[in-house]
Amino acid sequence: MVRAAYVLLGCLLLGYAASLILRPAGAYTTWLDGWGVDAFEVVVCALAFARAFGGRHERAVTLSLG
Repeated sequence: MVRAAYVLLGCLLLGYAASLILRPAGAYTTWLDGWGVDAFEVVVCALAFARAFGGRHERAVTLSLG
């Protein structure tokens, strides 16, 4: 389940990077550039904290990233 979340987040990141390249300069959409980026960061942070508190392997690294 977590691996699927990482795959989905990776695909979303690649799609966002492509949209930044393909959009005209100065184009801004609130749902994508505002809320979408914020939601992405919250999910990645939650996954890092879950890894830090769920296992003992490299706890300090994942806790600092979270």
